[in-house]
Amino acid sequence: LVVACAFLTWMVRDMRRVIAADDECFTGVDCAFPPFNPLRKVRFASVFGIDKRRWEKKGIAVVHYKDGAGKRRAVYVDDYKYAGSEKILERCEQTLEAKKKAKTEA
Repeated sequence: LVVACAFLTWMVRDMRRVIAADDECFTGVDCAFPPFNPLRKVRFASVFGIDKRRWEKKGIAVVHYKDGAGKRRAVYVDDYKYAGSEKILERCEQTLEAKKKAKTEA
């Protein structure tokens, strides 16, 4: 009964979650233990890597970024659960390309 209640609570919480983006940041799912993974705001400018190994099969990508303190962190971008994730991932890729271009020109 306890496990069933915990699972129901997790499902209700997960159903109400939305990831979104604006001009400067997006919301991603923190790479913590699955029932306890909160949403995190990530600035596009802080993104330094993307792991797309599971994107084709499962629609999951891991975006690596640095938080305000400079610590390396990661968030999930899940196209299966959250509509619009593909556009967020494209924007992250564009940001990485712009950084690489600026680095080679400098």
